[in-house]
Amino acid sequence: MDIVLDATAEPALSPDDIPLRREIACRGILDDTFQPNRPDEFLRAKAICDTCLSTKSCLRQGVEIDGYGVWGGVMLRAGKEVDWSSMGAKKGRKAGRKPGATNKRKKRVDAAA
Repeated sequence: MDIVLDATAEPALSPDDIPLRREIACRGILDDTFQPNRPDEFLRAKAICDTCLSTKSCLRQGVEIDGYGVWGGVMLRAGKEVDWSSMGAKKGRKAGRKPGATNKRKKRVDAAA
């Protein structure tokens, strides 16, 4: 499934902008939360995203950088939306991450820190 984004919407977040955005719900939460290996972990990350005001920008960023993990409440693999039925772990590999992939997000930091 391809994701269609509105080109007139606000520009994507730069990883450097993330700590400066006070409205993001994931501020201060560890990145591992957004790299789920099981459906229940995905649902926990999605629940955080569901409270956020920046899901469109976050999803756009995930698509633009071919992201892995949960971005804007959507599970991405190589920047494409996937569902859990297509993400079975194979040979001990974590389901949500491509072998050798790195998380391109900067660590989420509390803006008050």
